[in-house]
Amino acid sequence: MRTVFIAVSLVLLVACKEQAPAENTQAVEDADAWLTRELGWVEGADPAARAAEDRAQKNPHFLSVCSLGCAVVGVSEVTAGMCYPDVPVIVVDKTTEAVQSEGHTALKKQARTFAETYNRLMTAHLQADGIGDCPPPVDWDAAQTEITALLDKVYTRGFRGDVSAIPERKAFQIRLPPGVSVASAQSPLCEIIERNGLKGRAVIEAKSVDAQDEYAALAC
Repeated sequence: MRTVFIAVSLVLLVACKEQAPAENTQAVEDADAWLTRELGWVEGADPAARAAEDRAQKNPHFLSVCSLGCAVVGVSEVTAGMCYPDVPVIVVDKTTEAVQSEGHTALKKQARTFAETYNRLMTAHLQADGIGDCPPPVDWDAAQTEITALLDKVYTRGFRGDVSAIPERKAFQIRLPPGVSVASAQSPLCEIIERNGLKGRAVIEAKSVDAQDEYAALAC
């Protein structure tokens, strides 16, 4: 009787071991199918050909990829928002930072590289076609960089004075540290605006970081 029990147990054990690979195989197949559906498009894709085709079809857009968040890459969001507010954004990689495999990681890198190249080429096409609101010497990115550098000098401690770009109002919003008045910052900020071709195009809205007042627009 004991011999029969042992034999049956061995049969069940072998059966369990034989079933496990089938379940794992199914899981792998499901993951591969999902990955192909989400990112399979990038295999062998040519960003230059895609950008040229979209330009010819008068279908300009920017590409966005996701990780911790979604972002337009290859062209700054400041430029995209300020210069090309009517150009739509298409998300081509909706997968998050929770990668499923080495293959997933590789495809995400390819998708990002594709989007970066495509967006740079599309920006060049838009400029060549006279589309957008940033004719030379308009440079929103340079202006933001200079304003940030200016704020870094006046913030000696504590909160750092980052610049917020508000495309809807064509505005830069800044908060000044305690002891630095809006009036004292007006001249250097306005010089940055003029130097980057933004006089009459951009608005600077400023307030003190410790004040409850609303942002006030500077007259440049």
